[in-house]
Amino acid sequence: MKEFKGTPGPWVADSAWIETESRIIAEVKDSRDECEIFKPLQPETLANGKLIAAAPELLRELQRAVQVYDALLADGYLAYKDDALRAQAVINKALGE
Repeated sequence: MKEFKGTPGPWVADSAWIETESRIIAEVKDSRDECEIFKPLQPETLANGKLIAAAPELLRELQRAVQVYDALLADGYLAYKDDALRAQAVINKALGE
């Protein structure tokens, strides 16, 4: 299993920042004017930040799912082959491969 080279999780997004326990790793911005930086985030923007913050956990769980798919395929359950290939393609994209 390939290793994620980015900032280890967990990441948290409860405001305009996505952060770890030790540092800010990204800023979530609305598409509004930059002068409005101190106004509360739009619900859509906050939801985007929460999805980004979940990325390390999503990647880890998808990698585990591919391991399960691989075991099923090895046991002859070929119905899962397309699922495994799609999941692996997303993992490769996330890892920059």
